[in-house]
Amino acid sequence: MRRALAALVLASLAAPALAAPRAAAEASARDAEAALTECLAQSVLANPGATAKARLGQWQEAAAVMGFICRSDAAAMMAARDALDGRGSGLRRFKGAYFKGLPRALSTRLAGELRQDYAHAEPPPDGD
Repeated sequence: MRRALAALVLASLAAPALAAPRAAAEASARDAEAALTECLAQSVLANPGATAKARLGQWQEAAAVMGFICRSDAAAMMAARDALDGRGSGLRRFKGAYFKGLPRALSTRLAGELRQDYAHAEPPPDGD
């Protein structure tokens, strides 16, 4: 009975210590995804063709126009996910959940900038 109790106490003390590295890895993976999304957002804003696609709601196409600029951020995101969930999980996440959520993430991130662009646009000539 004492051994079982001691094992239970040791296990309960070890659990928080084991959870801390996992929490840090999860935070690192989230930060890497946020950095990639920010890179893609800035790239879309920097390119008129990509911005035009974004205004049409073609978010994945807009990101693809300038996505090559964010290769290092994409590699960092995949490496962080691999460190968290094992080899190959980063690429699966990138091609799966991240890519699927990209339109929402970019539209949320760029909503203000795209509205601001319209607010500063000159009105079309009235044809007089």
